[in-house]
Amino acid sequence: MRVLLVRPKPRNLFARLKTVRFEPLELEYLAAIVNELGFQYKIYDGMVEKQAFPRLVKSYRPHVVAITGYSIHVNLIKEYAETVKAFDPEIKVVVGGIHAELNWQDFYDPNIDIIVHSNPLHAFRDVLLNVDTAANWHEVKNICFKEKGRWVKNGGQELDVNALPFPDRTHLQKYKEQFRYFGKEECALVKTAWGCPYNCNFCYCGCLNGGKHEARDINKVVEEIEEMEQEKIFIIDDDFLVDRSRLLNFCRLITEKKIKKDFSIYGRADLICANRDILAQLRAAGVSEIIVGLEAVDDETLNYYHKKTSSEVNFRAVECLKENDIKSCGLFIVNEDFDLDDFKRLRAAVKKMELDLCMFSIFTPLKGVPGYENYREKLIVPEDKYENNDFLHLNIKPAKMGICRYYFEFYKLYFMAYTDLRRLRLNIKPIMKSLFNLLVETVKLK
Repeated sequence: MRVLLVRPKPRNLFARLKTVRFEPLELEYLAAIVNELGFQYKIYDGMVEKQAFPRLVKSYRPHVVAITGYSIHVNLIKEYAETVKAFDPEIKVVVGGIHAELNWQDFYDPNIDIIVHSNPLHAFRDVLLNVDTAANWHEVKNICFKEKGRWVKNGGQELDVNALPFPDRTHLQKYKEQFRYFGKEECALVKTAWGCPYNCNFCYCGCLNGGKHEARDINKVVEEIEEMEQEKIFIIDDDFLVDRSRLLNFCRLITEKKIKKDFSIYGRADLICANRDILAQLRAAGVSEIIVGLEAVDDETLNYYHKKTSSEVNFRAVECLKENDIKSCGLFIVNEDFDLDDFKRLRAAVKKMELDLCMFSIFTPLKGVPGYENYREKLIVPEDKYENNDFLHLNIKPAKMGICRYYFEFYKLYFMAYTDLRRLRLNIKPIMKSLFNLLVETVKLK
């Protein structure tokens, strides 16, 4: 059996900056399942692939096409599925990913055969085992399927994170020069936990994995890291700092095994402060950067986001990182209630923090997240215009500013931050040009 694993080519202008480009880890996990079953596979990665998708489908002639993506990819995934079925209606199209986990109904499409809504690797294995056998799809857990013209959703089976295989990183090795993270070339990804124990109202993470946070055995995590060729590794857990004892074991194992890697991780500001006394150990183990969701610089906005922290803690966390020679990347969100003073206050605070890097997002209500219904009537774009869910577009009309002025102030934040990127050894001219094009594109109201 030939299986084609697909990550759609993004149409987001921000993706053209090429300063952040990650391997398709989700597809590499699926590839490990295909290997386990003794089937053939090929990855079509829209981030790096030069060949047109229809041409690859025609040349490879797959039996199964599995497509995964985020909210912004929903319509693209449907287009890809249509392309597959136009070539050969007998090819089985399987769709999964984060959006499908919470909004499986959005993929009830005539060109899609199977939707994986949870426990993706276990479900994908069962789909491949049954795809050629006139299976009774009612017995395959964690999927939606079509029966006599209607969709049926099967019950789920919980994910066992310690039963997961190591991803097949052949694709990473082939295109390793293509994958990077802000000056960290040949950067690889590692995932050590699923779900998140927090419930910020702008984020999917606390809703995933059935709302449960489950971490892999840290011994297995370190074993995976030890086998990896790449020096620079981004641990993409929603928050790697959740479990203090696990952090200490991570540091101990990395040190004992004399593993020399450069780690970037995510961590909440309050957890950075709570673990202040072990930041030096993390730095010695190779953690050179912590990406921290600061989100806002005032308590009122932080409460609005259900962040359960404070502006004082945010400033203290950045200082803790500086004291331990750990770089800080601050993530901020601007919402529909921002006025000129809010933008000015944010710019001033960011400058005062002296972050090593910062990124800004526009508050975007995501379908499937608690509280989404509160924003549904306020949307200024069609609900199914999923490509707008890139956190760079307004989906809600600003309450105190015109749309064009809001975009102008938003991208001023990026111009302020990115004019200092020379210290990251990045070519600033194409970045600034792309940011200008991004500003022009986003204010084109349709």
